[in-house]
Amino acid sequence: MTADRRYDRRALIRAYLDELRHRNAAEPKDPESDYAKLAEYERNLSAGLQRLFEIDLSKGMTAAGTASGDRFLLNFLRSTALSHLAIQHPWSGYLEAGGVVTAMKDAGLWDAVQESTDRIIQVNRDSEREHMEILDLLVRHLLGDRADRSFTSADLRALGVPDEPPVDPDDMW
Repeated sequence: MTADRRYDRRALIRAYLDELRHRNAAEPKDPESDYAKLAEYERNLSAGLQRLFEIDLSKGMTAAGTASGDRFLLNFLRSTALSHLAIQHPWSGYLEAGGVVTAMKDAGLWDAVQESTDRIIQVNRDSEREHMEILDLLVRHLLGDRADRSFTSADLRALGVPDEPPVDPDDMW
């Protein structure tokens, strides 16, 4: 058995982002595929952490019993999370770009494209950092006095949520 992991507010935010990323992706055709297992793991991890932190980040405007201002904040949280997940650069999605690179080099474009891409990637990193800052501000406010709590793998297992991630198929490339 691996050592207990610790889960703080940032882990809650990352789990929420991962859950949204999979929720907005096409459902895997094979429910036993690595993608399906990863999506289920991320849904369960996010739900488990939300239970431990005593918050439902998915409620938004439908949150009966939630203060009006908090409903708006939950909606803005979702909007910010979706904006964070949409950040990409021109090479996003390429598994093999050898042909594109060769064509650019042949056309004399490669150096300029590479320099511009490097700048875009840096801007994206800055944008990701700022998105995470907004997400943290919102979640910290919504959690109130629960914001500094942290939990362990054992806490998740007590809820029936395993925290050992399955293989991420995207890590195999």
